[in-house]
Amino acid sequence: MIVTISVWSLYVKTIWIVLTIAVALAVGGTALAQSGGLSDSEPVVLTDEQGQYPLGLHLDILEDPSGELTIDDVASPEYASQFVRSDVATPSFGLTDSAIWARVSFENKSARVAHWFLEHGYPNTHFIDVYAPDPDGEGYAVDEVGALRPVENRDLSHPNFVFDIDIPTGEEQPVYLRVQSGSTINLPLTLWAPTNFLVHSGR
Repeated sequence: MIVTISVWSLYVKTIWIVLTIAVALAVGGTALAQSGGLSDSEPVVLTDEQGQYPLGLHLDILEDPSGELTIDDVASPEYASQFVRSDVATPSFGLTDSAIWARVSFENKSARVAHWFLEHGYPNTHFIDVYAPDPDGEGYAVDEVGALRPVENRDLSHPNFVFDIDIPTGEEQPVYLRVQSGSTINLPLTLWAPTNFLVHSGR
């Protein structure tokens, strides 16, 4: 009888330890999943040795079902931790009425390039707004393009949407995108040094 009780006690203790570890891992995993934000994200480092940067795995994503959030909203501390890091090379959201926000931070260590081209490679997108810090230091400047907007709005004449982004040498800065569309929303985004982009485009 004594042996039976000892074995049973050992069994109960083992089960208790396993359950405790499982709960701890679950709580820890939830905390990791909810953590995030621009301060925890490494910037994309731009150098003279590289002229092309696929951005899918560097994007933080926020879905706005209301479609009413502004750049001041999403850039505020209240929303900073609500962005989720993309784990795919080309984030895709199918057909949705939501506005999709994406953000990415760049650190420009290039000694030669201060203007970069941000290419969005899905020309059927209806509305794309790109926000970069205003050179005057007053909030964000915005470029508004899309398949349902005038071609004259575009920085560059190209089948895809291409934005001229000023990233001063030696500085780090965030860029935000807001995408909304009546068609499928995809984010095939690439940052280019201008020379590399022109070669890529056959120009």
